[in-house]
Amino acid sequence: MNNSQYEDIISSVMRLLREPQTTRDYTYLILTMIPIGYTITYGALGELVNKPPRAIGAYMKYNKYPIIIPCHRVVSRNGLGGFSLGGLEVKKKLLVIEEALDKNTNRLLRVIKSAKEFWSILEKQGQTIVSISA
Repeated sequence: MNNSQYEDIISSVMRLLREPQTTRDYTYLILTMIPIGYTITYGALGELVNKPPRAIGAYMKYNKYPIIIPCHRVVSRNGLGGFSLGGLEVKKKLLVIEEALDKNTNRLLRVIKSAKEFWSILEKQGQTIVSISA
């Protein structure tokens, strides 16, 4: 990839995150707010954007920027769930690196299971609506 292509990708992502226009864009924006070390269920992410978990799965499938918009942090209520880029092993490796998955037991360590929990975690980390929009 040359510098021009890299700059185009960064520009596209920044525009998407600054000026979300679709529910998918808002979903991606919220996903970038998930702290490293945490995961969020499809259901909780869906609750935040008023969409069913299957719609969230479809949004993740079409994520063009999977490292910048960390779709690997979206998990099933019963475990890891799906992951298209590189398969489940890549998802596991990324979550282990981020200390969100115990590499010995494959147990998720910090899973956000509701919209209320999402906002509570952000608040504890000093991220409020005011600090996010500033």
